[in-house]
Amino acid sequence: MKITTQIGIILIITFIISCGPSPKEASKYNDKLSAYHNQVVYQLDILEESFKSFDTLLIRTELEKTKEITSFNYKKLLKKGYLKGDSSLFKADSTYYRICFDILNNEYEKMYYLYALPDEKYGKDGESSFKNLQAEKDRKFTEAYEHFFDVQEEFRQRYNLKTTENTK
Repeated sequence: MKITTQIGIILIITFIISCGPSPKEASKYNDKLSAYHNQVVYQLDILEESFKSFDTLLIRTELEKTKEITSFNYKKLLKKGYLKGDSSLFKADSTYYRICFDILNNEYEKMYYLYALPDEKYGKDGESSFKNLQAEKDRKFTEAYEHFFDVQEEFRQRYNLKTTENTK
């Protein structure tokens, strides 16, 4: 009976291992999600830069473009789905996108409306509100971004993927 139990355990372990993704599959999956993710990060950088222009039309255009790119890439992520046997990276990236949507629809929208105010209505209160919104946006984004990259690093280690610099 001991041999039968040992064989059963070996078969179960073999089955579990064979159900998981290969390092090559994990690498392709990571690369694909990183590509989607980086497009959003790049566009967020453009949106952030647009606020320096003080051009409300440009800011509105970049805000809408950022929302579209974020939505488009989130849909691609959803279509891609989980990696067979490992949902960690998918869940972390889904959370990242949801936080991006929250930031775009709350902090960035409010920042835009403050910029759209005439100078005489903006004043010190507008400046203070803008700085508070910016700080909250940065806090949320940093938290989401760091969580995603922590999970991504664990994913890379789990599948022995070489770490590459995540560029835009």
